Amino acid sequence: MKPHSIEIAAAGQSSRIREFIRTQGYPDDYPKFLLPTGNGNDETLLGRIVRQALEAPFDAPITINTTGASYDYIEAHSDIAPLFRNASVRVSLCSAGNSFGSFVPKLVNHNAAVIGSSADYYVDVNWRDVLETHNRNRFPATFVVGQTVAVDKGAVFDISDDGRISGFERKTRTNKEDFINVGIYFFEPTRALVKALKPLVEKQASEEEIVRALIDGQLLGAHVLSSQPFNVNTAETYGALLYHTEATARVA
Repeated sequence: MKPHSIEIAAAGQSSRIREFIRTQGYPDDYPKFLLPTGNGNDETLLGRIVRQALEAPFDAPITINTTGASYDYIEAHSDIAPLFRNASVRVSLCSAGNSFGSFVPKLVNHNAAVIGSSADYYVDVNWRDVLETHNRNRFPATFVVGQTVAVDKGAVFDISDDGRISGFERKTRTNKEDFINVGIYFFEPTRALVKALKPLVEKQASEEEIVRALIDGQLLGAHVLSSQPFNVNTAETYGALLYHTEATARVA
């Protein structure tokens, strides 16, 4: 797989965690992806994700797709600003909305392989391992999934024995045995995948519509993490992440 680009979606509105962000003393429009991970050195969720992408085995530019308001915070942050010295890292301004909107149209309109990533997860992942899974499976799209602490309104996947994602459910409350969506996506422009996605791009379909179409077309495989991910959508999950990083530091 030779991706056209690595697209990081950093334009969400953070509605489920907004009140918590305010209680921490941040401005009302402060983006959750700049919350500290607890690892020291002022590390943020976004900074960690960009550095993991830079270590990926791809000669492809990394684009942070974000809003104008969030860009002001990104540009000024000590964890992110040094990353812009790397010619591979750039920013594209967009409106808030569907995170797939930053990369699925590139696949359809340019017939290009793309990697998409959200900006608000924490996980120990080597993208080379994800690539190996993607190449080994017979599916043109691969989502990274994992088992984690219980979360509200989590996107839960069923996975068949051959690694295919065969079902999807948005649960009121997940449990630790569920496989949740993490936020890393590999897409390769096969004829079947482009055919399935083209009408959805044209009508600006929601993320869930896109996921269900891929599942229905048997086009979607899973890379299952061996480590615990944290998809930071709520204060509860963020608290669990900080507990995790603190405990990891004590063991080290």
